[in-house]
Amino acid sequence: MDKEQIFFDNKALALNIAHGYFEDKYAAVEREDYEQMALMYLWEASMEYKESEQTKFSTFATTYIKNSFADYFRHIKRQKRAALYQRETDRNQENDNLEESLKNLEAENTGEDSLSYQLLRLDLERDLLRERRKLRKSEKSTAAGLEILYAILKGVSGAEIMETMEIPESSYYRCVKKARKHLWQVAMA
Repeated sequence: MDKEQIFFDNKALALNIAHGYFEDKYAAVEREDYEQMALMYLWEASMEYKESEQTKFSTFATTYIKNSFADYFRHIKRQKRAALYQRETDRNQENDNLEESLKNLEAENTGEDSLSYQLLRLDLERDLLRERRKLRKSEKSTAAGLEILYAILKGVSGAEIMETMEIPESSYYRCVKKARKHLWQVAMA
């Protein structure tokens, strides 16, 4: 059978598979994109299909198209994860720079409570606080959990950490749990 004919005979199959993937049934652009992708995958399937394989083409094409979509979505997920990691890294770097500036300013202070020193210190603390507020709630507790784990590694007791961070015991354990989960996800990625 002619490969082009196989393609045209199975267009409806490919379009039906594509319709299962777009999320907003009214988003015409997304629908058209998925339909085009499905037709492209169908064409590839028709080129790779060998009639001697004792498999119906529709079965072969369905598997091929669905696997191709799965590969595509995995690729998109990896890209999003990489972009998120980069934003997180940039944000952490900015936080580190602000914290380092604040530490340097405090180290340079000669003990005088000069107005310029106090204003500069308040400016840096405000910027640091703004950066921390940009984090989503779950990121804040994960970040706090990471700080707790770091303090534990440095030998600080749990009671001292709770007192210093001014958090209740329940929040302490929740933050540590989220930080461990985050570290596990990072290790498995």
